[in-house]
Amino acid sequence: MSLRYLMIVPLLLAACGGGPKLQGTDAIDQTYTVAGGKFDAGGTVLVAAAARDFGGRLAICGARLQDKINSSIPGAEEAVLLSSYVTVNGDTVMRDLRNLSRLSLGDNLTGRPAKCFVTGDRWPGGSPEVAVRLPRHQDRSNRQRVVTFMPSDEVPLVIQPPQPTAPVPEQQPSPGQWQRSSS
Repeated sequence: MSLRYLMIVPLLLAACGGGPKLQGTDAIDQTYTVAGGKFDAGGTVLVAAAARDFGGRLAICGARLQDKINSSIPGAEEAVLLSSYVTVNGDTVMRDLRNLSRLSLGDNLTGRPAKCFVTGDRWPGGSPEVAVRLPRHQDRSNRQRVVTFMPSDEVPLVIQPPQPTAPVPEQQPSPGQWQRSSS
């Protein structure tokens, strides 16, 4: 066997079945971490992600959000998400965030669906620290212009805490309501 064959086989096996597996959805809430950035040509990309316990295994639930991506930069968002990753307690647990739920950037994402992918890692227990990393990226596919994506620590708050509601007083039936009429 040639050395070239020995190098290709592990890569093919990893591509076929080594990544996180889609297992369902989760409603976005305040436990989600949000990270993002902007293209110099216009447009925002955000990723919201959270860690979940899936039968003792670590699942990453997330959604990708976009706002007004400039049509002159086709594929630039995909390229950014391809190089992005999620860490839990400092360890990279998921790479290539293109398969996350695709949502439009709205006023409030609370309750909207996020796809969940089970990783090969065990659930770390407690409240794991989740971080989303979207690295700086330059897209050169448009020959007339190089487009740059810059990550930002200043991302808009897109997950709102639930609004407190006034307690609803219990309604007690009036004494005559439960009595049968005699006839």
